[in-house]
Amino acid sequence: MKARIRGTNIEVDVQPFYDETGYFAGFKGGYNYYHSADLVFPDTPDWDKTDWSSFRREAAKDILAAFAAKIGHPIDDYSEQSCKYAINLADELIRQLKEK
Repeated sequence: MKARIRGTNIEVDVQPFYDETGYFAGFKGGYNYYHSADLVFPDTPDWDKTDWSSFRREAAKDILAAFAAKIGHPIDDYSEQSCKYAINLADELIRQLKEK
């Protein structure tokens, strides 16, 4: 079944664990365990609510990590510029997602 991780809006496929107070979500190489309070399910009112500030933060962190991997050295050398770049890209991503 589908669920979203609360606070990140990342959608995962989960399977109930024992008494449905916990769920397993598979990923490449293993499984993650989530308590039911950490997940939002499609049949709940919270499903359609998007926490854009959390999404922005997570997107900027992922963009910054990808940028650091691409340039091949620590981000400290360009930290202020790189952070602004990542935030601007995250903001643009959110703007385009809201349009659809």
